[in-house]
Amino acid sequence: MKKLRIFKLTTDFGNSLGRIGAKSGPFVAAQPLIYFLLNLAESCTIKAGETAAVIARELAEQTKSNLQAGDITYTVRAMIQLVDLLDVQLRNLTPGGKDSAARSLNKLQKRERSCRFYVQAMVETVNNLLQPQAQAAWRALSTSEQLRAATMLLDTVEQGAFVLADNLLKTDIVQENTDNIQLEVARMSTDGNLPDLRFPQTGGKGSSIHLSANTLKQHGRNGEIRIAFVLYKHIGVYLSTENASMKLGSEAVATNYSVIVNSPVITAAINKDSNKVYLSDPVIFTIRHLQQSEENFNPNCSFWSYSKRTMTGYWSTQDCRLLSTNRTHTTCSCTHLTNFAVLMAHVDVK
Repeated sequence: MKKLRIFKLTTDFGNSLGRIGAKSGPFVAAQPLIYFLLNLAESCTIKAGETAAVIARELAEQTKSNLQAGDITYTVRAMIQLVDLLDVQLRNLTPGGKDSAARSLNKLQKRERSCRFYVQAMVETVNNLLQPQAQAAWRALSTSEQLRAATMLLDTVEQGAFVLADNLLKTDIVQENTDNIQLEVARMSTDGNLPDLRFPQTGGKGSSIHLSANTLKQHGRNGEIRIAFVLYKHIGVYLSTENASMKLGSEAVATNYSVIVNSPVITAAINKDSNKVYLSDPVIFTIRHLQQSEENFNPNCSFWSYSKRTMTGYWSTQDCRLLSTNRTHTTCSCTHLTNFAVLMAHVDVK
């Protein structure tokens, strides 16, 4: 059934080329079907058109190779539309007062299946956008366009994660692991004795984040908590360090240097409706450096501070502190949850 639906999407695209003049929008794009999927996501409604999960699956297929700058822009915009569309379409699967118990359960099960299918496709799409072969497409965007697209990715992935967390029928942990992004979504009970929580449980390659059991209990609601963790391997290069707040040591004073994001970006968030969550027990994270060189020094524990209205931001060190560092890893603590990374000064060789 899913293959038939995707075939229908591509057939609709072929039929529509004559109407839209085979254009791919105002940006240069190698995959005009991505622009079509963006328009499709924008035009779908609660009862009409394809489901968000089916469109997301086709988007994952279309971003596997040969991307240009426009494909990055349109894919990110489509992802934003799709998570909103998914949320709206799920409302149509809300059990009603006249539904039988069996019909209500069927609706709830369908909600969870749709969310799982959507999140799997979403993670695959982000993985495609962060592949090394997509770097040229990103570089063709201006620095501000890169920053905005990367910020929108961070935001929409977190949204999608919590749509799934809110629709898990029981306490569960869902993991999606790819080369460039690892995601974990959890619905957990906060009753009884809780262990500290570590992400990722496997495959972090030296990068991890820890939440204390006390934090989980403090932020539980009605005996439960919903959590989203994400580890992005290469997104930091698209988040400009131009306005970063940096604490510089004496070694940087007489050195020509630039500021780089020298780690993966790791995200921790709890409970969808919380804005910036402040913690009595600081979150602890250890991140492996991307470049392990003597030319990189002065690590700063940082987070991406951004506006949801403009999708622009900057790196800040507020409420974060350095616990330890060596050539390969840095360990930090912060008193809030968000998107974290380690920024370092990089010696500019003349």
